[in-house]
Amino acid sequence: MPYLDISELNYARLDQLIRASTPEDRFLEYKREIGSNKDIAKDICAFANAQGGLILYGICEHEGAAIEVQGVEPQGTTELIDNVVANALSPRVNVTTRLIPIPSSDKAVLAVSIPESDQRPHMVSAYEDRRYYVRRNTTNIAMNQIETAEAYKHRTKAEEEADALARRVIDGRYSLRCPQHSWASLISVPKRSSDEAVPIDEEMQRWLVNEAIHDQNLFAGFNAPPGPNGFTIAEGEEPFFRYSVIGREGYVELTGMMDVSGRNRLPSLTLANLTMSFLRFCGRLYEHIGYYGMVKLFLGVDHVGRLLLGVSQNRMWVDGTPKFQVNEVHIYRNESAGALSSEHERICRVFMDRVYQAAGVMACEYFDPKTGALLRNR
Repeated sequence: MPYLDISELNYARLDQLIRASTPEDRFLEYKREIGSNKDIAKDICAFANAQGGLILYGICEHEGAAIEVQGVEPQGTTELIDNVVANALSPRVNVTTRLIPIPSSDKAVLAVSIPESDQRPHMVSAYEDRRYYVRRNTTNIAMNQIETAEAYKHRTKAEEEADALARRVIDGRYSLRCPQHSWASLISVPKRSSDEAVPIDEEMQRWLVNEAIHDQNLFAGFNAPPGPNGFTIAEGEEPFFRYSVIGREGYVELTGMMDVSGRNRLPSLTLANLTMSFLRFCGRLYEHIGYYGMVKLFLGVDHVGRLLLGVSQNRMWVDGTPKFQVNEVHIYRNESAGALSSEHERICRVFMDRVYQAAGVMACEYFDPKTGALLRNR
């Protein structure tokens, strides 16, 4: 990953690059101006097929070293990048763009952050090109047939390993150990996993403690020491009211008891809030560990066949008490790690609609039909 974090970039940081004559490297490239759409596609493709990186449009360089902040016309630039990414790269690359205003100027520097992709190799599929590019040191070059074949082989192997991890986590989820209760089972697994994705150390533990303070809807408390396979947070006595695992491979499992009051009701508003907290947490976790690829989501409720659909443990529907027609409701989705935070309401709505349909109701009523946002005053 690039050593420059796009979320922390400002003009002062750009000025430091100039003063230090910071050179380009395998993670960083300067562009005096925004070139043709084909050039944009080739550069993004090259970084995505390597280890990711950052392109700064509007920075002049000499022999690879930054010498001047020139800027570009900001109007329509981010839209241009989005259009190129959407229409000229296959598979699509998930990039992040940011305009950095230049003081006393109507121009800006356009920063484009490209993550290391778990879908590589990417191809420039437009502009009569149809070639694969890769970043080598400070140069973007076309991949040869052997490199392309190796990249496809690596992608297939990574997908198989990620699928095996996902199956292991999903099939071994905590809710299956306690069928006498109803559970929310929420799981996220990176599509490209690593045995060292989540550091198992005190620094990571402190970060998780801060997260517990930030969102008590997830963890009522956090005092779990680092373990050999990750962090496990269990609340109460077994069967635990809330059971969470952050695995060293980057997966997250959150299991929450849904019928804790013994009233045989599924508190759907509680489920919606818990799901969105889970998605936001996963997004922050992946950003913290520098994972920007795709994830496999498993969102479900288990052992609900005997429950009535309610708003909360104490409130039922005014117009009736729908009963679940099935014993479990599961959805599987592939989403980008960045979407877990920015689009948590959209993802949650898909899940909650499916939960409601399992109880014979057309759709969940908690989301604004126009914006998709959760109606906070429910």
